[in-house]
Amino acid sequence: MRSINIALVEDDNNAKEQFIIFLNDYFKDKNVNIFPFTSGEEFFESNILSYDIVFLDIELPGINGVSIAKLLREKNYSKILIFTTNLAQYALKGYEVDALCFLVKPINYFTLKISLDKAIKVLSKEKSKKILVNNKNEIASIDIDNIYYFEVINHDVIIHTTTELISIRKSLKSFENELYDYNFRRCNNCYLVNLKHVNKIKKDSVVVGFDELLFSRNKKKQFIEDISKYVGENL
Repeated sequence: MRSINIALVEDDNNAKEQFIIFLNDYFKDKNVNIFPFTSGEEFFESNILSYDIVFLDIELPGINGVSIAKLLREKNYSKILIFTTNLAQYALKGYEVDALCFLVKPINYFTLKISLDKAIKVLSKEKSKKILVNNKNEIASIDIDNIYYFEVINHDVIIHTTTELISIRKSLKSFENELYDYNFRRCNNCYLVNLKHVNKIKKDSVVVGFDELLFSRNKKKQFIEDISKYVGENL
């Protein structure tokens, strides 16, 4: 399952510790990494592109939270921003930089949960996830929306996309772990299917794109449950 990376830019140690407790409580059943910072300068020295959600205290030493957000948006930084502050009148500043929401300190678990529920919903709807693969000694970037399915042949994994077939040496299990949150499921030990491209379910097979793939006995029931859930959520 893909991990969620959260940056917490907060200079008040007590507030930071309470925040981390709440975050760990909310994400107790998920794979989450929390990266605390005490200033904007420290935050910018890190790998800012790796964070899915950024909590920004507005009142920080040095560069403040609003200025951090403006710099990020000027660089076309599209990740989720959530402001925190002691002063409610700063709320309008958040909307200038397309912040998801605004939390007034002291933060309580209930209001934080509402904000995180919104953030997770946004993350689940991301459309432009890409994977990097080593193709003929070159690194290729593939949009997962363009992948029909992965197929194991001998010791190779064949990636069936909307435009080409790509053969690489990598385990199918590694792709399954990486893409589980993006609705890729096995219908057979040899196939990992993008549920978005399932066109038809037959008695012993599933039609994916233009190809018909056989179910394995131990994968069929769970696959049908997963595709039913996927269709229900995307109607």
